[in-house]
Amino acid sequence: MLPLFSESGPIIKKIAAERGISLPPIEGVKTTDVVVQKILECIYHPVAEVYTHKGSREFVVLSAQEREGAEQHQLPVVLGERQVYTRLKDKRPQTSSAPATENS
Repeated sequence: MLPLFSESGPIIKKIAAERGISLPPIEGVKTTDVVVQKILECIYHPVAEVYTHKGSREFVVLSAQEREGAEQHQLPVVLGERQVYTRLKDKRPQTSSAPATENS
């Protein structure tokens, strides 16, 4: 799964630039220590929502107020990840989905 995200980053940035769409800074995958700390913070100090990446809260607000704008904002991510996923999927060995017969 990690190659999907790491390889799609440059493609997403290129698509966004071509379409004039600004992207939040890409921070990468959070470490287990950071995730544990966030969970503990929520346990000891409950909150309605937790945002782990810059721009997350703003995107949630945009999604609630202007769905079409939020979808346009996500378009480079969807297109970039689809491109990498397709390439990775095509590299996987093919397995037969045909049912086995008694003679095989």
